[in-house]
Amino acid sequence: MPKKPLDANKPRGPVTAYALFVRTCRDELRRKYPQLTVDYNVIAKKCSERWKVMNDIEKKRFNDTADLQRKRYKEEMATYLQEQSAKQQQQQQQQQQQQSATSSILLQTPSTQYLVEPQQHTLIIPTQTTQQTATTTIVTVPKKPAKKRERKPKDPHAPKKPLSAYFLFCADERPKVHGSQTGMSVSDVARELGIRWKNAPIELKNKYEQAASEKKHVYQAEMAIYKHQTSTSTSPPETPQTPLTPHDYQPIFSSSSIQQQQHSQLQHILQQQQQQHQQNFNSYDNGDTTEHPTEFDMITGGHSVGDNDV
Repeated sequence: MPKKPLDANKPRGPVTAYALFVRTCRDELRRKYPQLTVDYNVIAKKCSERWKVMNDIEKKRFNDTADLQRKRYKEEMATYLQEQSAKQQQQQQQQQQQQSATSSILLQTPSTQYLVEPQQHTLIIPTQTTQQTATTTIVTVPKKPAKKRERKPKDPHAPKKPLSAYFLFCADERPKVHGSQTGMSVSDVARELGIRWKNAPIELKNKYEQAASEKKHVYQAEMAIYKHQTSTSTSPPETPQTPLTPHDYQPIFSSSSIQQQQHSQLQHILQQQQQQHQQNFNSYDNGDTTEHPTEFDMITGGHSVGDNDV
């Protein structure tokens, strides 16, 4: 770090009585022996030994001289500080005058009112009048409002996305964590669940992975039915649409571990779809008495779905 430059006008500090004694001894030695080369470290050592054995009467003239220099230093330092304070005040006044002069130039323009309007950018453009005098013109540019992203509204009747293996594990383990340690915060519970999932055996993880895969197949089938129903309800086709293939419903009936409640819900959805398509075919049929097959007939082979068929 560079040192600050010394001020030449700043008074020098006072000299102590011992420093005056050493200086006197050195000057006398130079005057008596001008041709002699003496080591000043030796002189300082001898002076220190001599100063220790001197009495107060011998030290008095050095102490008096040191007191006079100390008083002189205090007076000169007080004058120096007053001068420095006056210089600082003068510099501050000059800076304030420059700032006020700059502000007065801007306040002379007729568009000063736009300087205080919020949410606007102010541009100062220099111009010249016919008398070749420099002026300023203030042009305001309104700030563009920020664009808000509009979120697509969610359909409450749409199928919910299935949980992953980790979240299925958390749903089973969370009551155990709360039961073992009461008073835990949400972050502490989440941290404990993460540790338990990390240390869980592979067999347990495979169990939850298989359950998550089954729920994913059910979600895909329900989503296919939901998309088909929404497309037919919003814009009725002029001709019957291509029905869903049995391949779309295969994951629903091929899994052996799907619960009976999910089967009954899907069966109810298929029956409603059958009735809706039957009404559409009857309304768009121009005298054709041929019975149109439905998606439900194509899947079940014309008979109702029961527990033995699943």
